[in-house]
Amino acid sequence: MKIVSWNCNGGFRKKYMDLFNAFPDADVFMIQECENPDFYNNREFKALFQKGFHVGTPDFWMKGIGVFAPKGNSLRRTKCKYGNPLHMLGYAFFDVDNCYKMLAVWPQGKYVEEMIDFFLFNESLFTNDLLVMGDTNSCSVFNNLHPKNKNHDVLVDLLNQKGLVDAYNYSMGEAEGEETIPTFYLQRKKEKPYHLDRCFIAPDRITSFKVAENHDYWLSLSDHIPVEIVIKNDNIMEQKKIEVKVPNISASAESTLKTVATIFLIGGVIAALIFIFGIEDHAIGIGAGIGTILSALASWAVLNVIANISLRLKAIQETMPLRLVSAEVEKAKNNTSVETPIEKAEKVSVVKGDIVISRMTKQQYTVEDVKDNMIYINRGRFAGYKWEPLSNFLIQQD
Repeated sequence: MKIVSWNCNGGFRKKYMDLFNAFPDADVFMIQECENPDFYNNREFKALFQKGFHVGTPDFWMKGIGVFAPKGNSLRRTKCKYGNPLHMLGYAFFDVDNCYKMLAVWPQGKYVEEMIDFFLFNESLFTNDLLVMGDTNSCSVFNNLHPKNKNHDVLVDLLNQKGLVDAYNYSMGEAEGEETIPTFYLQRKKEKPYHLDRCFIAPDRITSFKVAENHDYWLSLSDHIPVEIVIKNDNIMEQKKIEVKVPNISASAESTLKTVATIFLIGGVIAALIFIFGIEDHAIGIGAGIGTILSALASWAVLNVIANISLRLKAIQETMPLRLVSAEVEKAKNNTSVETPIEKAEKVSVVKGDIVISRMTKQQYTVEDVKDNMIYINRGRFAGYKWEPLSNFLIQQD
């Protein structure tokens, strides 16, 4: 399965064919700064989202995340917790064909600090079968602009602990902050390159990861370069999870209501003209015409208010937390007799001073202490010393 992410810099309705021509075999697209299709009379553009959705709020209809599957794959939104209104604009959990769990991201506000906050609100959903992808607005070169406990290196470490690695850095063998291929050019200037568009995923699921070529062409459309990942087609999602569809805050009911309101207004104007010019007594005709117009305007305003209130209520509803797994399923999961990685680790002996290798990053660490299948290691100057499960590491053999 191929997934493509691109910050289109707005106006995606005029650019989507460029993306399709470049990635004709993509299964899923995640588009940042994508406008809400319901606000445009563009049938082809709207048709993209028949198998997809747009993430945003009524106040940010010009910007948001567009997710769609041109080949007809089933996309289903899943619930999560939102700590502030910006989270509603910049994050969307969903699954593809009820098999692949994904999170589309576009952090706002303080960027990586906000993404770490979102992670902490939803830490239980960040499992090693999740794919996190999008314009993260985050890079190690900006660490000095953020608190030491909320910078890019901390975000990467948090995701590493969940079994997720940066697909680019892992595939290219490059360290964070030393990326040689940029995905963003500030002000579209070649002399201001940065690597901000990322994908975090379990390393054994990566088939390939690429940054699009021909940067001059993409800079004519946006300040970002598309990125693509190809993942293995293995069904790793737990089928017993109980998930609830999220109401689309740009649903057709509200659009229909606004269309009816516009029809009322147009009909009122036509009726007013008939009264004004069709009645011989001009005073009566003008009075009836003005009354009709005022009535039509009132109806138009009321229907639009109702539609906007409905959109607001749906947006608020998305902020309410929801358990993804029922108590019965959780209990059955906890009672499973399958040997866990920790149980397997009990068969392995490790002592202080041994060298271990991270399964995710392939980085080596010296064991400082051992206790109950947990090892104490130094994760570096940003993350510091931590207790971590031995099952996350390989033991270097003499």
